[in-house]
Amino acid sequence: MNLSLKYKVLMIVVLLMFIGIFLYYYGTKARQEQAATEELIDYNYIIREYGLDAVYKSKEDPIEIEVYPSAYTEAILNRWKEINI
Repeated sequence: MNLSLKYKVLMIVVLLMFIGIFLYYYGTKARQEQAATEELIDYNYIIREYGLDAVYKSKEDPIEIEVYPSAYTEAILNRWKEINI
C-alpha cells in the first residue's frame, strides 16, 4: 500500500514537471513571436510616419527590411531645397 502511494505521488510530480516544461517552452516561444511582431509594427510606423517605401526581404528572425525614399518624400525634399535656396 505504501509503495502504491509513492508511485502515485511520483507520477503526479513527473506529470507536473512535464506540464511546467511545456508551459515554459510555450511561453518563451510566444514572447519571441510577440517581440518579432512588435518590431514589424515599429518598422511599419516609421515607414508610414516618414512616407518611405520599404521592401520586406524577411519577416523571420532576423528581420530584413530595405527602406528608401518614396516619390512623396522626394517631392517634400525638393520643396525644402527650393525654399532654402
